[in-house]
Amino acid sequence: VHLPLRPSKFAVISTFMANGLTSMTDDALIAETKRVAALERRSTTELLSLLVEFERRALQLTLGYPSLFAYCTRALLLSEQAAYSRITAARLAKRYPEILQHLAEGTLTLSSVGILAPHLTDENVTPMLEAARCKSTRDVERLIAALHPQPDIPVSIRAMPSARPTSAGSATSRCS
Repeated sequence: VHLPLRPSKFAVISTFMANGLTSMTDDALIAETKRVAALERRSTTELLSLLVEFERRALQLTLGYPSLFAYCTRALLLSEQAAYSRITAARLAKRYPEILQHLAEGTLTLSSVGILAPHLTDENVTPMLEAARCKSTRDVERLIAALHPQPDIPVSIRAMPSARPTSAGSATSRCS
């Protein structure tokens, strides 16, 4: 007796992509892309909330993982960068829950939160989040740089080494 094989998840996705996406109108594709991006932001904020509680209960240790990072990379199969950025954001959201709303709305990104994390305090969190709102990662880096200006590097002039003399009888090489 041969049982019909269930199609793999990849086959189902491939079929949808081949049939469903190519037949969508441009307007439908734009709308669906926006819908899924919003869903991803909501899913990310839900994951961050779960990670906060997961770590509070130390479930990673109960499950035999030495750290939340190890749990995220080994059990949840997140890349190292994805795990790090989500753990950083989750820990920050534990201190400042408004971070989750900004992430869900798309007014802050995980990259921006990672840049802001070491600089936020109870005193500056509200103005800093407002200043970082809807800014690019590069703009958030500039915002942080403005908080902690560094002195200009002093101008220095150094003598260049003199060219090595070549002996009269040897050929010069371009690679020496």
